[in-house]
Amino acid sequence: MTRRLAPLLCGLAVLLVAAKDALIWRATWAQEIVRWHDYLRQGLAMREAGCATPFCDFSLFWLDGKLARTGAIEALYDFPRYYAFTSRIITHQAQPMPFIYPPLSLPVMVLASLPPLATGYCLFVAMSVVVAVLLLRWAGIFWACITIGLLSPAAAWAAYLGQLGLFCGAASLAGLALLPRRPIAGGVLLGLLCIKPQYAVLVPVVLLASRDRRAMLAGFGTMVALLCLSVIWFGWPAWSGFLGPGQAEIRTLMQAKFSLAFAGLAVSPFWLARSLGAGLRAASSVQAGMMLLEAAAVWYLWSPRRAINHPARIVMTICLAVLASPYVYTADLVGYSIALPLLARRRTPVVNLVLALLWLAPAYAGHFVQRFGFSPMPFCIALTFGIAWRQSGAVDRPGQSTLRRYFGFGLSGWGPPRKAEPRPESDGLVMKYSCAEAGGSPGVTRTQTPSA
Repeated sequence: MTRRLAPLLCGLAVLLVAAKDALIWRATWAQEIVRWHDYLRQGLAMREAGCATPFCDFSLFWLDGKLARTGAIEALYDFPRYYAFTSRIITHQAQPMPFIYPPLSLPVMVLASLPPLATGYCLFVAMSVVVAVLLLRWAGIFWACITIGLLSPAAAWAAYLGQLGLFCGAASLAGLALLPRRPIAGGVLLGLLCIKPQYAVLVPVVLLASRDRRAMLAGFGTMVALLCLSVIWFGWPAWSGFLGPGQAEIRTLMQAKFSLAFAGLAVSPFWLARSLGAGLRAASSVQAGMMLLEAAAVWYLWSPRRAINHPARIVMTICLAVLASPYVYTADLVGYSIALPLLARRRTPVVNLVLALLWLAPAYAGHFVQRFGFSPMPFCIALTFGIAWRQSGAVDRPGQSTLRRYFGFGLSGWGPPRKAEPRPESDGLVMKYSCAEAGGSPGVTRTQTPSA
């Protein structure tokens, strides 16, 4: 009876936590629908206190793509000219954030700038969701994990901002899931993450540790292809601007005093140290030390000699990747939110409740920072890593996941085959058994006639 009530109790607890504080809806889908409606109705006249411009980050992507498309590529990293250009289009807002993305991301922004702003925003969000679903299903992620991840506060916040988190989060999880059985596809997806470098910090370590030549060639080849495309399309001035004024502006942002409005949504050890009063040098040392430890951990996890449960390895790698870069914020936790259900197990209802609370944590992060002065997300991600580590040595069998057992969802196609004796059906003359239990493809049945 306790195990039957466990999912109901977990769901009830999550609902009670969600209803405890109305501020949680600031980053959930219900409030985002209201804001999207206001955007569509008011357009550029929309005033949003939490963002520098209407449509938040997407409006800047739209403007950056427009600059690149009209040949004013030098203005992207010439910040006085950049601010002058943006002020002529968005006149009612304060100075926007500078463009600090590498030219590798400009092809996406050029495509996003082709329609008008409001139309482009809707198309961008819709296409991000569709592509994310297709990639995750291709990688064998079941519908429940996808649905839970794309309805998470982190995904809603990424969609609201018009960020690349939906695509990059799905591509990172799908690439890691595909890497052992489809190394070329997995390598290509991981290579595409360089359009937003904070996602790709540990990708070279994963590819090298796997020691799969096809994965390494596909991953590094994709990065080189994007680099060549950006040079051919936008010229070398784009890269000289990014490596010169762009890097200087990044250093200025990192040296700024800890701000609850901006850095409060960060999840990196760097900003955690800054929020606790550490100076720039001390916080940078903490981040560098953590990055080295995380690179060593990823090398250990992806070494072919290690027999590690693959879903747990995916979750641990995503946790390490999130903490490896100082530029990761709550909108970049989409892949993390999709990966959390992979750790759910029927026989661990308490752990399932903890996972549900971790799924909700990005919605509370801003409110927590406002009240206590530091972000809880690094600790939440470390806790997730610990849960995954405990499961890393478990045998991954079909039907073991809670979501798979209750709803028919989970992660398909993983784990060593196990032998199962045929289970008799009907008259006992024909025995049917699942191929998933016999090491074959899930969802297929075979028949055997017992020998006399």
